[in-house]
Amino acid sequence: IIFNSDLTDKVNIINKIKKDIISRQRSISSSGHIYSLDRCQSYFSKEKLFMEKLKGIDYYEFLKEALILAETDFENLSLNLKKASEFILNKQGFITALSSEEVFIEDFKSNVESIYVELGDNIKPEETNIFPENKKEGIYNESKIVYNSKSDDFTKYGVEFNGKMAVVEKIINLEYLWNKVRVLDDITLSNKGMTRRAIFAL
Repeated sequence: IIFNSDLTDKVNIINKIKKDIISRQRSISSSGHIYSLDRCQSYFSKEKLFMEKLKGIDYYEFLKEALILAETDFENLSLNLKKASEFILNKQGFITALSSEEVFIEDFKSNVESIYVELGDNIKPEETNIFPENKKEGIYNESKIVYNSKSDDFTKYGVEFNGKMAVVEKIINLEYLWNKVRVLDDITLSNKGMTRRAIFAL
């Protein structure tokens, strides 16, 4: 896969993009609350930003643009895929791990070495500010459910994560959100959650 993927096979690549678009559409329709929360947190969490780029709404929009490019200018798309492959698959940051009986270690080392020598030496640029500008936004999808999400990094206000937040989370979820919002107003909710880097609600 690393060295022998055919990035010039137009029919196969278009079919794979279409298949992934359909899969994303179904996932967003059935789990919109997760996509909404993850996108909110991608504005200040590196973990969520990468997840957004790899399988979130950003990735879904990228697939739709890639499909248009594949159908109208495939040579350009194929060239970009090759550049991305060379940029990602290189010696910089190359890490391997093995959990095995000792008898297999030498075989593993030799196989890893054969892969390593084939990788390029491209140097990745130093990381700059990767976070997009924080904004309010509305995103249309095919489902008939409206999801409203709000998220922020509470540590920037001088608040540190501790065990008391787990108690507050339970009170908010079970005493307020469920009884006051879900039961009385018949609004479907996801839980309010707190992590070491963020507080989010839906």
